[in-house]
Amino acid sequence: MSKPVALAGRDPITFATIAAPMAELAGAQALEEAVLDRMLAQRAQEQGVTISPQQLADEQRLFVRTLADEANLSERDAATALDRVRASRGLGPIRYNALLTRNATLRALVAQTTVPTQEQLDQELAIATGPRYRVRIMTSPSQSAVANAREQVLAQPIASRSSAFGNLATSVSADASAARGGLIESISTVDSFVPGIIRSTIATLPVGEVSSVLVLNAGFAIVLMESPVPPLESDSPAARDRVAQRVTLRLQRLQMDRLARELLASANITVLDDSLSWSRENSQTR
Repeated sequence: MSKPVALAGRDPITFATIAAPMAELAGAQALEEAVLDRMLAQRAQEQGVTISPQQLADEQRLFVRTLADEANLSERDAATALDRVRASRGLGPIRYNALLTRNATLRALVAQTTVPTQEQLDQELAIATGPRYRVRIMTSPSQSAVANAREQVLAQPIASRSSAFGNLATSVSADASAARGGLIESISTVDSFVPGIIRSTIATLPVGEVSSVLVLNAGFAIVLMESPVPPLESDSPAARDRVAQRVTLRLQRLQMDRLARELLASANITVLDDSLSWSRENSQTR
């Protein structure tokens, strides 16, 4: 701690000088990562799990592919953007390698319990290969607010309804899509996460038309049909393989997150440093 790590002119700066500010800045996250890494190493040893260089390379490729999907980039462009993403997340050589090791270990520990069922695979394939639509949606706990908005949109020529709907959704809608004018780029008629009344409505709604007021579990909605969009996949052996991999990775991620939370909850962490304690207490508000 007393060894100089930097110079300000000719004056030495030691780790002891910056330890407390660093702890306040990011101590909570660093502590959780260190504890989780230790507990994962113990759990892996207990279960005879070892991580190979190939598994770390697989995590690297998956990291790039996930970045490509999130940012709508090709994998080549995502690989180029990786350095920028790492810099923005503070993933230097030590933390990045630890992240890959942590993910590989979590994945290996949950692998045997995350085999998709045939029903899950069939559902995902139906979503990927079935009809999809570009729509605008507006929701509200007030039936009259939705009904009034519907009348205003229907009063417009068909060519102007999309923009009118979008303007109203921004100010009226309670849906997460409100900031986008209610726009949902691609919605499937077989996706069970979409309310059934909306799925059945968009399956028959003509382009440019607005649905009747739909009753949801927690309010009311209207939908404007923008256009059909192509399916994500065509039904083929290759598509089935991609779907199976997608479902498996999603299940693994859920189980990995659950296991990480359980391990941290059982760690019985006691913080002895005031600056680190402050970081832990305030990490949820930053």
